[in-house]
Amino acid sequence: MAGAIDPVGGGTVVLTADHKSPHSLPDGKWTGTLDDWQTLCARHQQEKKNFIDDVTGRKNLREMVRAAGKSVKLQIYADLKAYFGDS
Repeated sequence: MAGAIDPVGGGTVVLTADHKSPHSLPDGKWTGTLDDWQTLCARHQQEKKNFIDDVTGRKNLREMVRAAGKSVKLQIYADLKAYFGDS
């Protein structure tokens, strides 16, 4: 909601136009219509940028884990221990 106070970062919410598919993806599908775009607040725009590697267009898993809550991090840790072993 434009003009509202951001409950996480504080300050006024600013809405921006954002492309749904990263420009860096070689197989990006652009139709030239409004369906190519979405509305995001500035904070979510920055989060999206941090979660997509600008060079490869792939998800930046390290940043996604860093941003996850403690319970999700513990589940990821348990999954990795199960995969690699506990040593």
